[in-house]
Amino acid sequence: MAAGSERVSSADGMVQIYIPQGAFQMGGLDPRASTDEKPVHKVDLNAYWIDKVEVTNAMFLLCIQAGVCRPPQNTTSEARTYYFNNPEFNDFPVTSVPWDNARQYCGWAGRRLPTEAEWEYAARGSTINTYPWGEDKPDGTRANFNYMLGDTNRVGAYPLGQSPFGVLDMAGNVNEWAMTIMIAIIMPMGLPTIP
Repeated sequence: MAAGSERVSSADGMVQIYIPQGAFQMGGLDPRASTDEKPVHKVDLNAYWIDKVEVTNAMFLLCIQAGVCRPPQNTTSEARTYYFNNPEFNDFPVTSVPWDNARQYCGWAGRRLPTEAEWEYAARGSTINTYPWGEDKPDGTRANFNYMLGDTNRVGAYPLGQSPFGVLDMAGNVNEWAMTIMIAIIMPMGLPTIP
């Protein structure tokens, strides 16, 4: 299968991207890297699929309606008093979802949270880029960052910010969960800061 191939989940309609087997240098490679991003080390991964964008409010609502997931801890967003379960924001990322509820969602959808290594490889491939799109600093055309919009934006709204595999929303918009730390697929509340 070719890198970047797509398939659609029958459970929630999520488009997924195929990430081929490969190796990359994991960890913070720039001088601003925090200590928990070091040391940089080589990681070999088997092929896997990852969601193309963040899980949306509408997708998460399907899991609640199926009786598997609990509603988000907060149904508002940074600047919106009526966010979750509001049709106006169906295509926006779900927020305020704790790790265990994110894991339940993934199980219901026939997926799992990615590992930190899987998320990082999907974000930058075998490059040593600081950002999914390369080394250019974020400028508002590649990501929603530093409270630029004061709140979340529609998932997939920044195609210029795609990773080498075509995965979107790997930087900015919301924080995300992985298997063991805060990194990918379902997001808790808040917009991350990008240096």
